[in-house]
Amino acid sequence: VQHVMNLTDVDDKIIRRVREEDTTLEELTQFYEDGFRADSMALNIIPPDAYPRATAHIEDIEELVNTLKARGHAYEKDGST
Repeated sequence: VQHVMNLTDVDDKIIRRVREEDTTLEELTQFYEDGFRADSMALNIIPPDAYPRATAHIEDIEELVNTLKARGHAYEKDGST
């Protein structure tokens, strides 16, 4: 069994914070990831085998969303799917 924990390192709130704090996506998300990992260690939580990041799979996500839309299982509203 492989334990995987996804890291959502891009969403509307994160993008807004990047703009407000005049920083980069990588710097902002790394700051919070470091804090999360430190807290997890302090709580003796066994770390997962992998931490995939959403930004590393944007093309996969787009392909999945397009497939869902083509099959009628997703829709667009106000520019979002």
